[in-house]
Amino acid sequence: ELIYSVNFNYIYFYMVNKIFLIGFNKTATCSFYKFFSKNNIKSCHFYSHRYYDKNDLIPRKNQKPYCCRDKWYRTLVNHFRMNEKKHKKLLDGIENDVIFFSDITDDCTSTDAKDFYKKLHIQNPGSKFILNIRNVDKWILSRKKHWRSGLLEKHCKYFNCNKTEIDNIWKNIFFDHVNDVIKYFKNENTKLLIYDIEKDQPKKIVDFFKNDFKLDEKHWGVHNKAH
Repeated sequence: ELIYSVNFNYIYFYMVNKIFLIGFNKTATCSFYKFFSKNNIKSCHFYSHRYYDKNDLIPRKNQKPYCCRDKWYRTLVNHFRMNEKKHKKLLDGIENDVIFFSDITDDCTSTDAKDFYKKLHIQNPGSKFILNIRNVDKWILSRKKHWRSGLLEKHCKYFNCNKTEIDNIWKNIFFDHVNDVIKYFKNENTKLLIYDIEKDQPKKIVDFFKNDFKLDEKHWGVHNKAH
């Protein structure tokens, strides 16, 4: 499928390849989302039908296509689950011009990108993936401070553990996912970007996608930082 796109002062053609951010929440998912959105790449973050414009303003609900309440509140995880039950592709029902997907997570069940990335790869063979990582202990601390979502309490309930035991559970999930992704893409390293949010610079993202998109480093920033 060929898309004709106008981006500020240049025009280009590109094959519609999706980009999936497959690291966990509290590893700069919002920063990645805003970076790609501000580079004029239509993006979904957490919700399957909720977008921000270039000024980071949420469109009013009475403006198409944001008027449908079930679509407005449907998370990416719930959208994927719904399509799986109907034996459809995970992205079925999401506009074709959405390129970037981030914060694929369900806080209540510990379901996230780790549970979907292989199927997304199979169903979207031209796509690329970003594994966003950080120091695991800092990641755990940041998750515990993510008070707005109640993540800590929800996961303690889900795993039937206390707030100390959750550390090892999260740590094992983190390393299992990272190792699994590296193993899965070992023969397709041009499709996977591993980005350490504490060590790497945005130029690494720009360089990785230089043959696909014209990205500007100036749009990178830190957002929703807990720790």
